[in-house]
Amino acid sequence: MNRPRVSVLSPAYLCVEYIEEMIYSITEQDFPDFELIIVDDGSLDGTFELASKLAEADNRIRVYGQEHRGYVSAFNSAFGFSTGELIARQDADDWSHPGRLSAQISLLQRGRDILSCGMIRVVE
Repeated sequence: MNRPRVSVLSPAYLCVEYIEEMIYSITEQDFPDFELIIVDDGSLDGTFELASKLAEADNRIRVYGQEHRGYVSAFNSAFGFSTGELIARQDADDWSHPGRLSAQISLLQRGRDILSCGMIRVVE
């Protein structure tokens, strides 16, 4: 397996109702050279099971589980599993625009060392 350009790290805890949409928002990116690493932080609501099932359909997704130790611990675990040249963060209950990764890569290629992206809150 070639080293992916971007590792998208997603700590997850009690987000079974959002995890599928989050995964699809990453797998549908117009920048395909990524890995999505999800670390479930001891969820008891089926988050780990659903993420694992969805990962079976896409070899760019890897799902790990750990005892509940908090967001930072889950993020650090995901970082430890990452193999990409660059790191992107994705909360497990969020959705990303399909052009997110390509826009971020474009900015980095223009000489930026680090960048952050904005967000909008969607209330249904």
